[in-house]
Amino acid sequence: MSGVKKVVLAYSGGLDTSIIIPWIKENYGGAEIVAYCGDVGQGDDLEAVRGKAVATGASKCVVEDLREEFVRDYAYKALAAGAVYEDNYLLGTALARPLLAYRQVQCALREGADALAHGATGKGNDQVRFEVTYGAFAPHMRVIAPWREWNIRSREDALAYAAAHGVPVDQSPRDIFSRDGNLWHLSHEGGVPVILNGERRGPVEMVETLNRVAGAHGIGRLDLVENRLVGIKSRGVYETPAGTVLHHAHRELERLVLDRDTLHFKQSISVRYAELIYDGLWFSTLRQALAAFVDYTEREVTGEVRVRLFKGRAEAVGRRSPRSLYRQDLATFGQGMAYDHKDAGGFIRLFGLPERVRALTRNDEGAEGNGEHRENNEKSAGNARRRAEKAVTRG
Repeated sequence: MSGVKKVVLAYSGGLDTSIIIPWIKENYGGAEIVAYCGDVGQGDDLEAVRGKAVATGASKCVVEDLREEFVRDYAYKALAAGAVYEDNYLLGTALARPLLAYRQVQCALREGADALAHGATGKGNDQVRFEVTYGAFAPHMRVIAPWREWNIRSREDALAYAAAHGVPVDQSPRDIFSRDGNLWHLSHEGGVPVILNGERRGPVEMVETLNRVAGAHGIGRLDLVENRLVGIKSRGVYETPAGTVLHHAHRELERLVLDRDTLHFKQSISVRYAELIYDGLWFSTLRQALAAFVDYTEREVTGEVRVRLFKGRAEAVGRRSPRSLYRQDLATFGQGMAYDHKDAGGFIRLFGLPERVRALTRNDEGAEGNGEHRENNEKSAGNARRRAEKAVTRG
């Protein structure tokens, strides 16, 4: 393979990306490789990652701290939208990928590279997330996806390749499962929050603190079978302590401050919003258009929520907001705010007007239509009587 002079590789220092460096050099005519590593809170020793990349053949390793941007502009955006995939998954990995891919593209443009590479497998969702983002910002660049090109077919094969090429790795034949972590979550596979317990905290400190506090109570652990974009069902085990607490708190505030129609509509688009994130379409027109709607509704979402953490459960036990639409004097059955019960009669007549008009059209259908309607009613009544008689006989 030729025609590639400089490649920027999305690099983590794990098994797959570690062996990709020598593989690209072997198969792409000795192309120069720049490793790109974005810190989204995965907790790795990034200086060690940098050293490993260079030691295994990269000309250099670019490391960027993306933690605050990740929480502020991605995780909190999904939180505000109420985005939860298939009712359970808070999208930790899916949220990080578009940011990492975008920053990788920016690095490639600065470096004058002509190709982008990633270590996502041909079975998973991450290949889509990376490459859709590449196409949005650098459609002219070649994409190298080794898992779709090489003859390595398993983690065991990858370990053998690493050993043959002198690439140090942390995995062993007994511990080959993929793990992906960031500030928002940890996964094992085959208006934003500002104050916590009375103290103002930035996005990174907020999530780190909640991960520590809620994680100690077993909050946010999830074992599920999910539907991948490529049509495969897979089992994932996720830990999202901070995200789980913040999701519960945000949802309770929305219930307090948003009117019925806005709340119900937002709940309906939250499902689509989550699918767009999961499918790698963060930078799509639809996701950004929905985000504009969410941003507008978030103007009302402010207040305080008290959350109890106990034995793996996060439960809202109190909430208040200056924008609250809940008024006890309106909701009470006692003597309340200027609410005249007689007004409900007019409201009901107008609300049910279409059904009343429909009933009038049925009455005007004529003798034959009315006769058929009566016959159907009589048959239904007769069937009901026979069922009742059988029940009595059995008794």
